[in-house]
This record gives sequence, structure tokens and C-alpha cells, in this order.
Amino acid sequence: MNDRQQSSRLTALLVARPRTAIVLLLLATVVLSAGITRLRVDTDVTRDLPQHIPAKRLYDRMQKLFPSREMVVVGIEDESLFTPAGIARLDRLTRRLEALPGVDSVLSPTSARIIEATDDGLRVRRAAEPLPADAAQAEAVKHTLLEQPLYRGTLVSADARAVLIMIMVKAATREADVAERVIELARDPARNEGFTMHVTGRAAATYWAKVIMGRDMGLLTGIALLVVMLLLGLSFRSPRGVLLPLLVVVGAVLWTLGLMGYLGVPLTHSTEVLPILLIAMGVADGIHILKGYHARSREGGTPARVVTGTMTDLQRPVVLTSITTAVGFLALNTSGIESIMMLGLFTAFGVMAALLFSVAFLPAVLVLLPLPGSRRRPARHFTRLEDWAGGYASWLVKHRRAALAGIVMLIVLAGLGATRVPVEMSNLQNFRPDHPFRRDTEVVNRHFPAASTLMVVVEGGRPDAIKDPGLLRRMDELENFLRRQPHVGPVQSLTGFIKQMHRVLHGDRPQEYRLPRETEHEQVSEATGEEGGPEHQLTFTVPGRQLIAQYLQLYEMSGQPEDFAHLVTYDYSTARITVLLDTDRASHLNRLSRAVRHYLDHQGAGLHAELTGMTELIRAVNEMVISGQGWSIATSLLLVWLVTALMFRSLLLGLFATLPLFFSLFLNFGVMGLAGIALNVMTMATSSVAVGVGIDYAIHFVHRYQERRRAGDDYGRAASESMRRSGVAIFLNALTVATGFAALMFSEFGGVAQMGFLIALTMITSAFGALTILPALFVALRPRVFAVASGEGHGGES
Repeated sequence: MNDRQQSSRLTALLVARPRTAIVLLLLATVVLSAGITRLRVDTDVTRDLPQHIPAKRLYDRMQKLFPSREMVVVGIEDESLFTPAGIARLDRLTRRLEALPGVDSVLSPTSARIIEATDDGLRVRRAAEPLPADAAQAEAVKHTLLEQPLYRGTLVSADARAVLIMIMVKAATREADVAERVIELARDPARNEGFTMHVTGRAAATYWAKVIMGRDMGLLTGIALLVVMLLLGLSFRSPRGVLLPLLVVVGAVLWTLGLMGYLGVPLTHSTEVLPILLIAMGVADGIHILKGYHARSREGGTPARVVTGTMTDLQRPVVLTSITTAVGFLALNTSGIESIMMLGLFTAFGVMAALLFSVAFLPAVLVLLPLPGSRRRPARHFTRLEDWAGGYASWLVKHRRAALAGIVMLIVLAGLGATRVPVEMSNLQNFRPDHPFRRDTEVVNRHFPAASTLMVVVEGGRPDAIKDPGLLRRMDELENFLRRQPHVGPVQSLTGFIKQMHRVLHGDRPQEYRLPRETEHEQVSEATGEEGGPEHQLTFTVPGRQLIAQYLQLYEMSGQPEDFAHLVTYDYSTARITVLLDTDRASHLNRLSRAVRHYLDHQGAGLHAELTGMTELIRAVNEMVISGQGWSIATSLLLVWLVTALMFRSLLLGLFATLPLFFSLFLNFGVMGLAGIALNVMTMATSSVAVGVGIDYAIHFVHRYQERRRAGDDYGRAASESMRRSGVAIFLNALTVATGFAALMFSEFGGVAQMGFLIALTMITSAFGALTILPALFVALRPRVFAVASGEGHGGES
């Protein structure tokens, strides 16, 4: 049984039982859409990475090693920070932050630990304990903080006009939830102590991404529906021409989101665009079917006959285009990035759901409706569009060499632009310049680098290994190397506390701010003779390891052992170095990562250290984008070619159908290079969309051209008739789909907005390529695959 017979049997079944088909589809929609109630939102980008990446494994492992792996960062600018009233306000704010659910600890200028020597050992207190009673005491608090390397430039700016608060989030808590509580507090005049709080950090970025996704889902979906409705109305000028394609996409969206809910797959920063993709693409088949339906209805007959004829002609290309679109999106599974893989998988499912509605729901409804011609005159605008399309085809036939030469020139120019495409990722840059998160981050960055965090985990291999003076010295050397690198700000680790303890226990002399050596020569005073007599100095040798152990024990005896929980494990087998950076651009992070790894390989002998944190995760995602882009394009092109060749039963026709895709892809990357649009997680999906959707236009044209040649038309007339019959539908389809995708340009995410622009562009260039390259090539080359047994047939060429 051939394709036409199979489609005829399906159509006959639908024509015979249209109400049954409609009811079954509605029941399935009700069942699947119920899953939407289980759908959740997850904006945690760390889940994108597979476990085989070392930085990802270590990042997850830190949740077990340390009580916190992320923090919310708050910056405050105020002229009166270090007055008695200002310090009291800051202390009350700190304690409110400490009391928030999900907060493990808070490091601020008032809660910072000040280490002091006593006759019995050490005393550890909060910096603002007790609170200053006058200006002199407030000045003393400021002096103490600025005088300590642990806090100068980390918690207090050099001019003391800005301070930083680090809010450690409990490892088992959702960072975005804590960030939300902090942001709510910052906006509450009754709780923010009158400070303007600038909230940043990865947790805050995750929270804002969740907020934007909620806004985007409603706004962008509404915009996409409105523009698609408007264009459908202008195209078909009838209620059925608007409502029926919309019902198709609504059904596809409900099925897809419902299935995601049932399977526990969340909406992420990548899959948030899924409804807009389905709205834009889902109307495509409906446009072709309704265009064919309107054309056949002019010839008269019953609704059943018109629908049967329409589906017999179009079911094969409609099915083929949907399969190739799904295949194009499935190619995203080669990216290795989970959210992109889910986008590809569920978009493919949605496309097939839209196909089912198009070939089952639309014919069933149209059979029950009267023909449009029975109530009004045929739409003349279709005839005018067909005349214009035919005129364009005639021009192409006459000037085919010039047209192809122009295409080649465009490809060359686009290729030059493509060499300039940057590969870049930045969570910060993904927010629009006027967004609160980006503004807050830029304010904080003016005083304290806080755009991203690099973490270096040092493995000692055994309990108490971190107390070894040699290992601590190598850690300190690494920290000094890090401080010399571009974009690096404060570096925090256990070494700073040990240096400070060594200093205060040696007369608080600045030159004693250092780590104990392998062997230390300690001096003590001992009285000689009678009471009040002269003293003499005794010198004795102490192993540095023993001295360090004593320092740490003295600190723990002060009642603050948890202060080191973020810096070292309880058994002192593993330590963590936290590095704050003023950038989260992947290109900057790559350079820093390479420099640190080179240092560890060549100068870090005896130091077993691994890099992790958001900087390493962003860098890993960036590398996967670079490698995944090539694989996804190659995979999608290969699969689309094979599927098209199989459906047309010709490898050559499959190759012809993919040629406009190369043209569209070249233009896409050329525009990206010329416009400075970076290749990232969002824009990498553009190519698969271009292949998956762009092939539709070529399939429809090749299918129609093949039919016209079989009908006896010569190459030139086949081009003109194909343009008249399918060119208008292709044009309307591309315009509607491109406009639907353009709705993404209204997103608050820069990457999503760029993705919308690029996909809209590729829809136009794909359609242009199909309607220009293919007819010009067919007439110029006269492929034998289109040969007809009876000769060239009727018509003429020039």
C-alpha cells in the first residue's frame, strides 16, 4: 500500500466518523493537560551538566563536605556606616539575616570574628561587640576591620563607604528561596534599617531567573498567540482560518506541558521557550492544509470531497515536514546539556502532537463545517498572491544564473561574518542592563568583586593533613598567585585565620602575619632570682604543625569552632579556597582556569587541588556549547537528509531539499558575527530550529514540483505552477512562524531575545532559499530525477 492509499484510508475514516475523532482527541487532551498541575520551575543551571564532568561531581560533593556551597551577597553604600548609629543598624540587619530560614551563617562587618590575645590564650568576638557608644569607639571598629587583611577589601572597602555581607546558604536548602527572602527583606523599609541593599550572587541570579520565567511564560505566550492570530486573520480572513490552527497549537502545548508534568521534567531557562516554539511551528501544517482546502473549495463539491482531496494531496508532505522538524530538534540531544536535550526531546513530541491534531482534528472539523464558498465569494487575495508568486517564478526562470550568483555572493559574505562569531556565556549579561539584578551586581562590583565564585578544593588525603605547615604554605602560595590574576578579588581560606592567630600571639606585630614554618623558635620570659628580679629570655624549638594545632585548639576553645566549617572539613582532611571574581564571562573564566591549572601542574607540587564553583560550571557549559553546536548541526542535517531522501525515495532529492538549509545556516552565523551575537546555550538551539523547521519549506516545494513534472509540465512551467500552488502557502507559513518566534524578542533574558531574532531570521531565509535556490537550480540543472516518460510536456521556458 503506497503513501497516497494510506492517507486516503485515514482521511476516509475521519470523514466517516468526524465526531468520534474530535471526542477522542478532546479526552486525550483533558487527561494529558491535567499533568500541568504537577509542572514545576527549576532555574538551577548546575543541573545542566552531566556527572562525568569533574567540576560537577566535586560541586555536588561539596554539599556533603561543607555546610554551604553558595551564598547570597549584599552590598551597601552609605556615608554613615561607621557611626555609632550606622554600626547599630548594620548589626540589627545582620542578625535579621542570620534569622532567615535556610541561612547557615552571615559574615558582615559587625559579625566578623576579631581574634585577640589574652593571658590564657585567645579571645574571639564579633567585630561590633559591644556596640560602640560614641564616635571614637565606632572609629575603632572601622580601624580594626581595615587593619586586618582578612576583612580589608573583603567586607569593608578601602574608603569605608561600602560594606559587603556574605550570607551562607545551607547546603540542603534551595538557594533561590533564601535569595527571595533576602530580597524581600531588602525591599521592606521596616526591616532593611534604612539601607539600600544591593543583592547579588548566584542564588540571587537563580531567583530572578525564576521570576523572569514566570513573566515571560505569560507575556511571550500571549504575544505569540496575538501575532499568530493577526497573521492568520490577514491570510484567511475567516474565523475558521484563525481558530482552527490555534486549536491545533493549544492542543500540542497542553499535551507537551502535561507530559512534562507527569514525567517530573521541570521548566528551565531553556525549556521556558517551548510553548512559544510550538505556537510558532504548530500552525505551519494548518496553514498548508487550510490553503489547500480553500483552493479546492473554489472548485465546488461537498465538504467531505474537498477535505478528502485536500488531505490526499497534502498529508504526505505534512507528515514528512513534521518528522523532519522533530528530527531536527532531537539532534539537540547530542549537546550533552540537559536543559537543551529536554528542549529538543519535548519540542519533538509537541511537533508530533501538532501533526496529529493537524491530520485528524482539522479534517474532522472541516467536514462538519460548510464550505467557505457557499457563504461568500472566494478570497481574491489568494489569487493576487498566487499571481505575484507566479511572476517571481517567471523572473527566476529567466534570470536563474544571476539569481544563483547572488546567492553565492551572500553565502561568501555570510561566511566572512561567521568567522567573527564569539563564543561567550555570562549569566550577568543575560539580564537586560536595566534589570535590578544586573544593576545591583554592577554596584557591588565597584567595591567588591562579586560577580562569580571560583572554589579550589584541596585534598589532604588523611585527617589533620591540612594542619601541615608545608601544605598550608603551598595553599598560601596558590592564593597569592590567584590574587595576581585579572578579575580576582578577595580570596578566603583557613590560611588567613592561622596567619592572624600567629600575629596576635606574637605581640600583634604586622610582620608576624604569616604561617608558622616547619620549625619555629619561640621565646618566653622567665624571672630569675627573687620576686621582682630581672627576667631573661628562653628560646625553645616547636614543630610548626604542633603550633598550628595549638592555634586551632585555642580558637575552638573560644566557643566558635563552626567559624571554620566553610573553610575546612571537621577532620581537617579537606580545605576550600573561595575566590570572588568581578566577572562571569566564560572567556575570562577560561583564561583564569587555564592559568590556575598550569600553575598546579608546574608549581603546585604536593598540592592536590581541584577547581569547582560556578566559574568552572559556566566554563564547562561553554565548552559543551562549542562542541555540541557542531555535532547538533551535523546530526540534524544528516538525519533530515536521510529522512527526506527516504520519503522522496531519492538521495538526490533529499540533497536538493537540504541546500536551502546551508544557505540559511550561513546567513545565521554571518549575522551573528556581524552583530556580535555570541554563541551560547540559548543561541545554539537556533541552528537545529533552522534545520528542523526550515526543511519544511523545501519539502513542500520539492513535493509540488515533483507533482507538476509528473503531470507533464516542463521545468520552467513546473517552477511557476509550484510557486503558485505552494509558494504562497510557504510564504504565509514562514511569515507566521517567524512572527511567532519574534515574540521571544520581548523576553527579559538577553539570550532568549537573541534566539527569537535569529530563529525569525532563519525562517525567512529558509523560505527565501527554498523559493529561490530550488526553482533556479531545477531549471538550470534539469535533474533527471524529475524526468517524465512522455518528454518535456507542455509549457515553455526561456
